[in-house]
Amino acid sequence: MNPPVRSFDYGNTWEPVYSMDGIYNILAIDTVLFYGPHFSYRRFDFGDSYHPFELPESAQEYESYSTCDDSLLYTWYYDDEGYFYKLYYSANYGDSWDSICKEGLFSNTYGQIEQIRNMNGTYWARVRYFSVSSTEVYIFNMTENNWTNITNNLPAAPHNHLYEYNGDIYCAVENYPVYKFSYSDSSWTEFTDISKNVNQLLAYDNQLYCVADQGAYYIESSGTFIGINDGLSHRNVTSINELNGDIYIAANGEIFKSADGGKSFEIMDNAYGIKIIATDSVLYTLSSHDLRRSWDGGITWNTSSNWLRCPNGSSLKNMSITNNYCFVGTDMGLYRSVHGTIDWNRLENGPFYPNFIVENLEAIGRTVIAGEIWFSQNLYLSRSHGSSFDILDEFSNIDKVDQTFYILKDTIAWSDDLGTTWHQIINSPENNIGYCLDTKEDTMIVGGRDIYGNPTILMNHSPTDEWIDIIDNLPITTVVSDDHIPELEIIDGIIYVANPENGLWYRNDIY
Repeated sequence: MNPPVRSFDYGNTWEPVYSMDGIYNILAIDTVLFYGPHFSYRRFDFGDSYHPFELPESAQEYESYSTCDDSLLYTWYYDDEGYFYKLYYSANYGDSWDSICKEGLFSNTYGQIEQIRNMNGTYWARVRYFSVSSTEVYIFNMTENNWTNITNNLPAAPHNHLYEYNGDIYCAVENYPVYKFSYSDSSWTEFTDISKNVNQLLAYDNQLYCVADQGAYYIESSGTFIGINDGLSHRNVTSINELNGDIYIAANGEIFKSADGGKSFEIMDNAYGIKIIATDSVLYTLSSHDLRRSWDGGITWNTSSNWLRCPNGSSLKNMSITNNYCFVGTDMGLYRSVHGTIDWNRLENGPFYPNFIVENLEAIGRTVIAGEIWFSQNLYLSRSHGSSFDILDEFSNIDKVDQTFYILKDTIAWSDDLGTTWHQIINSPENNIGYCLDTKEDTMIVGGRDIYGNPTILMNHSPTDEWIDIIDNLPITTVVSDDHIPELEIIDGIIYVANPENGLWYRNDIY
């Protein structure tokens, strides 16, 4: 596992903190960081120095959990039978602890505290009950020294975050408006004008912000969401392409456009999808159940009801365009349509049995290459616009750059004659599983992951040169077995990279 990283310049550059090992959670109050497993939290000052400190109960006797708010550190315990045992807080970074009465906190024995905050002079708690898939909100009564359940008129959906702003208490509810608490009758009312899946609220510089599945926003005093798109941080970018000098990206199902080389992006309100393909004059977007095209750079779109007729229940996976046909890969096989028609035909010849998932798909001229990823890992080649297929080889991915096919796995092979002959790059990256690539001026960039699950971006200027990992300061927040660099493009000498869960990044110092 990669070490945690820190940034002192708002995320422009990152450096590792190597002395922090075995970490799955980090808490912060002021300049102090807390980390470690349940029973061995340590205290850091920016991560440069640290010392262990004592938790209020024996780590060997009880199971502990911890969280914090803006100034207080909390820890709570369950006994060996899974019952909620004790709750503590510390106002001095863990040097000493005081207990908080637990009376009334759980209506169900096996609840799990997900959040505790001291707001407006008292404690608030958000508790999740996994046994019944619900959450409840509680407030602590200082006078009576007990907790009161104030969930009452909140929707019966997960409550994602409690937050105080300008003396008011807000609750973010999954796929509902943000709710505001009324002290007069201990009830909740809708604050925002529409529903979004808000995951977290944050106040900064007298402005209330939120992050949601649909993007980052600030919330006006009237409760209106205003999108924040500059930088596209913390978005899952799945596709990048260029048309007539403008850069288009797909991120979290939405389409963004930049007219200034990626310095700023604006959301395209009338477009959506997870894949973008640009021809000389037409822009296509593909979502799981819809294929759309635009002749004017995304100003207007033809919807699927006017163009695409795909089988009910199938999920669209990928697409590729030639001069004569449009090919769409689904989880129920491969389909083809003649340009300008709305008739889609399933290609029956070849390996495409009913549940064949076409996740690899590229086409040039009469040649089509398609295949699965997770099962046979075979690629299949057609020289007849997909009318019949032959097995090509056991490679896990296919990509194309201009009129050249590349097949990727542990090695890289390329063909510039529509798959008739293949040339293996002898000096292919070792122990690397490629997912995407691009080439420019004899330089090849490959994005993927190594055999250990770590994302990589490798560069080579010549078939005889060493491969250089240029991932450098790209922050990877999640490293799991199937993590990878999903998309990269070289546009006007700049390398654009989709960083998993971290938006769109670029380098302009290679060419």
